[in-house]
Amino acid sequence: MASVLLVEIIVSDQFSRAVTFPFIQGFLKARGVAARRLRFATRHAVRAGPGGSGISLPREDLEALPRLVGASEPPTHVLASHEPAPDLGAALRRAAPGARIGWVCDQAPPASSASDAVAVFPDVPSVTAFLDLPPGEGEVNLFEAATPDFSFDAANPEAASAPPLPFLVCGPDCSYRRGLDANPFFAGVDLSGCDVRGGCTFCIRPVRDVPWTRPVEEVMARQLDAVARAWRGARERLLVRAMGETFLKRVETFAALIASRPLPPCDVLLDGRADLLVARQARLEEALRTLRPTPHRLHVSLVGVENFSDTELVRLNKGTTCQTNLDLARLLLRLEREYPTTFAFRRWGGLSLILFTPWTRPQDLAFNLSLIETGRVDRFAGKVFSGRLRLYPGLPLHRLAGRDGLIGPAYDDPRLDTTRSNPYASLYPDETPWRFQDPRMETVCRVIVRMATPPVPGDPLDEALGRAFQRLGEKSYGIGFALGVVDAATAADRPLDPEDLIEKTARLRGREGRRWAREGGPLPGRPLDPALAVRFTTMAVRIGVKPVARLEGDAALLRPADVPGLVVASHPVGEGGAVFLGRDAALVGQAVEAARRQQDPGGDAGSREEALLAEARLLGYPECCARAFAAREGEIRDQYQWLHILRRVEADGEVSPLFHPGYLPLVEHVPCSLACRESLRRAERLLDAWREEAGDEAAEDLVRSLGRPWLFLTEGDGNRVELVPEGEPGERFRYRPGLWAGEHPLVRAVLDGDEVVVDDTGVSILREGRLRAVLGCRAFLWWHRRVFHRDLWRGLIALRFDPRHEPGGDETPEAAAPTEDPAAVEKARRLAAFVAGALTRDANDFEGFRVASVEPWSGPSVRLSLRSPRDRMTLLVEPWRPDVSAFQRVGPLAVIHPDGDPLDTPAKVRAARRVASRLKTALARRDSRR
Repeated sequence: MASVLLVEIIVSDQFSRAVTFPFIQGFLKARGVAARRLRFATRHAVRAGPGGSGISLPREDLEALPRLVGASEPPTHVLASHEPAPDLGAALRRAAPGARIGWVCDQAPPASSASDAVAVFPDVPSVTAFLDLPPGEGEVNLFEAATPDFSFDAANPEAASAPPLPFLVCGPDCSYRRGLDANPFFAGVDLSGCDVRGGCTFCIRPVRDVPWTRPVEEVMARQLDAVARAWRGARERLLVRAMGETFLKRVETFAALIASRPLPPCDVLLDGRADLLVARQARLEEALRTLRPTPHRLHVSLVGVENFSDTELVRLNKGTTCQTNLDLARLLLRLEREYPTTFAFRRWGGLSLILFTPWTRPQDLAFNLSLIETGRVDRFAGKVFSGRLRLYPGLPLHRLAGRDGLIGPAYDDPRLDTTRSNPYASLYPDETPWRFQDPRMETVCRVIVRMATPPVPGDPLDEALGRAFQRLGEKSYGIGFALGVVDAATAADRPLDPEDLIEKTARLRGREGRRWAREGGPLPGRPLDPALAVRFTTMAVRIGVKPVARLEGDAALLRPADVPGLVVASHPVGEGGAVFLGRDAALVGQAVEAARRQQDPGGDAGSREEALLAEARLLGYPECCARAFAAREGEIRDQYQWLHILRRVEADGEVSPLFHPGYLPLVEHVPCSLACRESLRRAERLLDAWREEAGDEAAEDLVRSLGRPWLFLTEGDGNRVELVPEGEPGERFRYRPGLWAGEHPLVRAVLDGDEVVVDDTGVSILREGRLRAVLGCRAFLWWHRRVFHRDLWRGLIALRFDPRHEPGGDETPEAAAPTEDPAAVEKARRLAAFVAGALTRDANDFEGFRVASVEPWSGPSVRLSLRSPRDRMTLLVEPWRPDVSAFQRVGPLAVIHPDGDPLDTPAKVRAARRVASRLKTALARRDSRR
């Protein structure tokens, strides 16, 4: 009689589980076949060496296999969750002599496998054939035929402490199959023999699509009942993964089934395509309303938006656009706000990205990074710095890369091999090495991928990055620096050495990068004269358009002697203070008082709004505009440049050039719309007065300038350049720089350019046909005749200023992992006490994160949970060991981030560094007392 041993290998902090094993185990037991599942867990997958294939186990687990399998009734068949590496295969043969050994394989098995184990597909015919069992009566789909049995034996302590994470399976992973016939990138590419001929061109899907024939409710209910039986009476929250797009397509049915069953409190993880989630939002909301009376929560996890460049998305054949992805991000934020107890999406994956492909250009990367930064997508997106495409034979993209000569024998830099250098990909098959079509990107990628992982001792590029961040300050780390890498590489005449690129980036992002504007000497165009704006404003006061004027920045240094006949009053508001001036001292005093009331921390919202309206009237703004401004809530109300951009993209087609916000302030307030008649009449009156004040030539010069395109940089206020077009402005036109202001390095790049390109990657600047700067979403092209990138900027602004809040849920503290060794328990307790004291003795603030809990963990280590208003992170602190990769060594201790909770945002990296710094200070304080 057959007996089966299922050998499962998981990475404890990741989602890796043998999805099919509970179904195989249940299928076998229902047929009277003895089956047992052994689960091994490791913190890092043990891969076969270079040139080999397969997954293994640590030496101590290999040696324990015979004892764990047992001598009595050895199994007749052994089925592993992954292709066994040679040493694991040998250990399995020693533990189960004479047994037939196989492994579960969703995709085509590797062509050059050194393993003699049999590849078994996860369907009924393949499983029964491997086990020499009679085939079922027409049964094919294992997930429909079997009731899952979630029981397993923990083979090591890591497996005992890892979350059990049961998987439910219903429906195909993804039914998207758009063909490639109409895809322009694949014209003429030979796709014969490809495993994938439609759908996403980078996605590995099961070789065999099994039919789904049974009612959805029946399949879901049977699997949920199995979960209820396996965790009957459990009180702790259970993490459950729901695989298959049917769960999302029928999410309201799924939620009703969850609510009607005696389940422990569950966090259910749903996957889904961006377009499917957007299309199913009504059903998703119905499901969330159904779950409100229950302790359960739905999480959207690992949505592969991949990219925001439409060019890259077409090549990936995603069937989505940048706009789809923006719509999805806004939907997820809205659901998180409106259903805080039943919906979440950040903790278990968020948005997944692929920003590096063989065809990625500087403008693609700059667009993606700048959109992610502008829209604040980095707060809920993963792999911003490490998202490299993995190429595998049989994929259309592999064929395309081969045709373009972009496949190489090996990576020159091992950090580019994501399957071997990144923990999250450690169980993936070995990828095909590739290189970039644009040689500049090779160096750019080598630098940026290192920003995603802890530095490797002795790595010269990690050391160069460390010096750069030390020179610029901790807050320089992040997307801004990555964009600086792209800028430096784009501006160079040739591909730079990686260390030279880091040095040039540090200069560009530091003070040296802004020195050009103060060094004097001939520069293209003409800098704006701040004194001219002051003169214009005082003119507006004298003619009565503005009863009172308010000046900030350099203009706030104005003295009464500079404006004879006007009353000047200072007020400490904004950066550097402000001055108010007017003809009537009483009105100036009222304006100062209104400004003070708006800043009064003891005032309520109503009194602050009343004060704002009072100041707006004193400044001469139209009542309609003042009320529209006062009615706007949130952070954007203080971001005037963003409000002006929003007004432009809200107005379709041509508007009056007098609404232009970048030169002399004909409309210095934020109008209620760019069709506001009162604002326009006011601007025309100011223009007439300027004609009398400065003469016809100055007035005409102003009108001509307002009628030309201007580039407004979104990084900091005041950085802008007038483009004097040579011909009709459009998606691509030549220009001469006109007026300009600001010190940003990109201002200088625009001044040095002679051609602008507007496409799906934002704005790029050329000089004599060569790419000079890639602005992406860091510059808005303002022109009164037409709107550029209207939908993009509407979506970006809505996303940037979405009223976020601390993600709801997951408030139940996780139980500490059990440990067997009393001595280790005591060490962990002592270490936890020291760490808690070190981190909470002073201000509990780590770059916006706060320590939520400090608890002993497995072995003599401590687990830290940190939270910010918008995110959370986990760190481990344990005694330093040379064989364990650490984020940072701190004397005798090591700060480690779990593989399943990577430091995937700049804010998390800064917080982890601050934790390490605080521990270093505490250790020094302790040692000084000894």
